[in-house]
Amino acid sequence: MNKRKSLVIFLTNESLISPIVYFQGLPQIKALAKKGIPYYVFSVERDDNLNIRITEMELNKIGIKWFKFKRRNFHFISWIVLLNIEFCMKAFLLSLFGNKIIWHVRSYPIYPTALLFKWLFGSKIIFDMRGLYVDELVEIGRLTNKKIYKFMKWFEKIALESANEIVVVSKCFKLHLEERVRKREIKLDFNKIHVIPNCVDLSHFYIDVEKRKLLREVNGINNRLVFIYSGSLQSWQMINEMFEFFFNIYKYAPHSIFLFLTYENLIGIKNLSKLYGIPEESIKVKSVSPEDMADWLIMGDCGIVFRKPSIITKVSCPIKFAQYLACGLPVITNKGVGDLEEIIKKYDVGKIIDIQNRNERILAAKNIVDYLYSNIDKIRSKCRVAAEKEFGIDMSISSYYNILEKYLGK
Repeated sequence: MNKRKSLVIFLTNESLISPIVYFQGLPQIKALAKKGIPYYVFSVERDDNLNIRITEMELNKIGIKWFKFKRRNFHFISWIVLLNIEFCMKAFLLSLFGNKIIWHVRSYPIYPTALLFKWLFGSKIIFDMRGLYVDELVEIGRLTNKKIYKFMKWFEKIALESANEIVVVSKCFKLHLEERVRKREIKLDFNKIHVIPNCVDLSHFYIDVEKRKLLREVNGINNRLVFIYSGSLQSWQMINEMFEFFFNIYKYAPHSIFLFLTYENLIGIKNLSKLYGIPEESIKVKSVSPEDMADWLIMGDCGIVFRKPSIITKVSCPIKFAQYLACGLPVITNKGVGDLEEIIKKYDVGKIIDIQNRNERILAAKNIVDYLYSNIDKIRSKCRVAAEKEFGIDMSISSYYNILEKYLGK
């Protein structure tokens, strides 16, 4: 009898070209496929556009089969149930050809697909946790029913205990899971928990002095001290505190400018800047695609990562942090954001403040300006070194390869 062929299905209920998957999924999949890992992709796409077609051609060239599923206009729970059914049907058809499936699961809602195949066929599961999904839903107000919350936390326990390997994004995340084990909330073998932080493609995010100078001139920010935030407007990002902080910087350094890079409500952000008294000429708000992000970051002098103190923040590893460092931007952040404080202190690549102390926020604004003017070239070099040692994408690819290699061919 012929030995069954193993294949890996990357499973997500997001778009493959959404920012987080584009930076923290797609590069790893492509690199692993080139190393011989037989990857298939199940993702959810709203429409067919040029970026999707380009990505599909790139994946086809390296032998990755991409199955695109439609986002239905149903209630979220109804759609997730249907999506799991569609995923199961497609995977079952693949298994009919003698394929043994290894699941690389990137999100909670579609974990039932992998779990069903584990129960029926003994499939292996790599649960790639990007955060505490259930707690995130509570934070943004999408989960308020206590009974549903308890059910989802119960399912989180089932997912953790049934996974063959678990990937988390920070040391703090691993410590959080280990603490839950010690409290007997879950049963886990510590050895199956792997820390793979949100890494960055260092060939795409880089320091280029001449390009930086040219782009700053083109965008009218030459001779300005540029502070950057890139990302979403989720409640835990502390957008209000960020604007207040920049206003304090502006009072001390009027030539500074806040470059706000997002893909969300641009008008709302501009209105917020007016509320905090930031002059129109001291803020730029841009909608930036993932592929263009690096060109905007290299124009900056300092990156900002503020996160609301919570368990979500404690276990996090914001991708913007690695991207800032790779482009030579020191980072100002608050206490309790994943492993950021440890890395910033280790390499001297930024400042940590007590975000809940208003007086400290005011003092920090002056200190960060003085810090940036102390020796900016040396600071940039330190940032790049930190990115190379802590967040190089080759390290994450190697870690994923070692995990998958244990199950391929068995």
